[in-house]
Amino acid sequence: MKRARIILALLVFAGSFGYWVASRVALVRDIDAVTARAQLAADRDDMLAYLTQLEENLVRHGVTHGHWAALPWRRTMENDAALHLQSVQRMRGRLIAIEHVPPTDAAYQVALDDLRGTLRELPRIATPWHVTHAWVYLVLAAIGAIVVVLTLLGVRFPLAAGTRLVEALIVFTILSILAALIFI
Repeated sequence: MKRARIILALLVFAGSFGYWVASRVALVRDIDAVTARAQLAADRDDMLAYLTQLEENLVRHGVTHGHWAALPWRRTMENDAALHLQSVQRMRGRLIAIEHVPPTDAAYQVALDDLRGTLRELPRIATPWHVTHAWVYLVLAAIGAIVVVLTLLGVRFPLAAGTRLVEALIVFTILSILAALIFI
């Protein structure tokens, strides 16, 4: 029974922590890296393609509403996901507006430089968004790790309650990971 509890708890830990890391990597790749790439784009078409991709990624990852501040009293316009998405959409609109301006024109270069500056000032949101919205997986990983350590130390759990708790955590973790994989 001790061995089964350790295996189950390790599965909870590995699954939860693994999903937490994978979802963090996906957010950095799909949001922060695309924002940085758009800032470095050499011309309007490249920047427009990156901003279009960024907007799609924000929608796909659900960064369309809410805040990325974990504490309610820290939620401001500065960390509002809807305003962040709106800024990206407006930048795309500005790029579309200069579609017929020749690249050699000063107005074209000024517009691109202005957008680069705006992109530079946009906050990199992957880490705070992830911490605010995926903390439950870290909690599950911590519970799994605690159960493993306590079991190795010889702490005895009530048979029915301990087994059911670990089984419930495993089922919850597996279902959460499967559901999240659909949206990543």
